[in-house]
Amino acid sequence: MWSWLSRAFRSTGAAERAEAEGRFEDAVRLYVDAGAREEAVRVLLAVSETTRALEARRSLLTRAATLSRNDAQQVEARRRLARLTVDEAEDDPPRTDDDRRALADAARALEGLGEHGDAARAYVMLEDREG
Repeated sequence: MWSWLSRAFRSTGAAERAEAEGRFEDAVRLYVDAGAREEAVRVLLAVSETTRALEARRSLLTRAATLSRNDAQQVEARRRLARLTVDEAEDDPPRTDDDRRALADAARALEGLGEHGDAARAYVMLEDREG
């Protein structure tokens, strides 16, 4: 039992050091290894805020949503993913049925989360007057 606890605390300390040093991938891995999923998701969400490349941000947010066992964190990751889908559609309008379906899903998700302004942006791009 003692060795498990010491490993867990060492891993968390190593994760905190990695995070402080800007080694976010290492921090996420170490937090997960230590059983601190909420901390790993927190790091992924924080890094996604400063990531400029939309595809990299999508990857971080998808990992956060998948990894999270905390309802509030999962909702936040999904909210950010839906907003990202709308932002991507503004930069590159949907051309295929799959793109339009993804944008419509994002619009419904945002509407359900009370993000009516972002949902409206998506509905305008979809030319969905009812939405």
